[in-house]
Amino acid sequence: MNGERRRFPRYQFIATAEMTSEGSSLVIAARLGDLSLHGCYLDMCNPPPSGTLITLRVVAESTVFQSRGKVVYSHANLGAGVEFDNIEPQDLAVLEGWIREARTRDMVGTA
Repeated sequence: MNGERRRFPRYQFIATAEMTSEGSSLVIAARLGDLSLHGCYLDMCNPPPSGTLITLRVVAESTVFQSRGKVVYSHANLGAGVEFDNIEPQDLAVLEGWIREARTRDMVGTA
């Protein structure tokens, strides 16, 4: 983790994501690489700059999670770290389920 401290642990979780910057109708496709209760990392070639406010839609199998958020860091040709903001209760339930699934998968993989 390079000395970095996160509020919540991150788990590898691969899913399809769509991101829309605030004030834009352009939908940008990305791949979710990891996930926490507070945010995620999006794998993408041309990430928006840090500070960009976004709406994020993530689909895993037939389950959908949506949240507003903010790009907290951006790495050209790699991706962006996103912090979730004001998650609706139904989306929080989806997120918590995905975290449980990823945590279980991680524990089985290390056993």
